Amino acid sequence: MQLQGLVVRPVHSSEEPIFNDLMQAYHYLGALLKIGNTICCVNR
Repeated sequence: MQLQGLVVRPVHSSEEPIFNDLMQAYHYLGALLKIGNTICCVNR
């Protein structure tokens, strides 16, 4: 497995609505509620 090109970054607050929509649509648990200090991350 090659991970050299993988970049992980936090989701910006302006991206949260689309992030939540995508999580709801494609993650097996859906969009979960944030509890406490939570950092959502994406790769590009």
